[in-house]
Amino acid sequence: MTTAIQTLRKKDIDFLLKQIVIKVDTREQENKHITDFFDGRGIKWESTKLEAGDYSAFIPPAPEIHFYREFHLNAAIERKNSLDELAQTVKERTRFEHELFRAKDKGTRFKIVVEDGDYSELIRGKYRSEYAPKALTASLMAFEARYNVPLLHVAKADAGHYIYNWLLYQFREALLSI
Repeated sequence: MTTAIQTLRKKDIDFLLKQIVIKVDTREQENKHITDFFDGRGIKWESTKLEAGDYSAFIPPAPEIHFYREFHLNAAIERKNSLDELAQTVKERTRFEHELFRAKDKGTRFKIVVEDGDYSELIRGKYRSEYAPKALTASLMAFEARYNVPLLHVAKADAGHYIYNWLLYQFREALLSI
């Protein structure tokens, strides 16, 4: 049995990248600023249940360029709206760690994006949780080492931009390897 491998030309990749649909997890809260960013720039998105993370993406079939299948990105972003939410999630770690494990087990590229708070505030305990800064930092560093999940601090006003562009370039690289 032979398998036909489709090689994409640059113009086909450019066309497909314009078709991206961002998947927003149905449990994602307080994200109007992100969906407003998508809407304001004509970025297609849909609400759906994700196994891991809050944002991922897919490209629908594009028969006009002989691309006949949906292509789902094996990458996701977990968004936390503040250091407080991050600390609470890590403190109640069982569900969160299972999510990280599932993502790693499936080979999913995964990133945690935290709005409104930076590393300096994290290590100085400038958040409401009583979770000690040293313990929180240790947990986050262990997650990064164990599950290859980097943490990035992004201003709330820039979160939609970052999420879209990170997913776009993950897709671009995936399409280049087809």
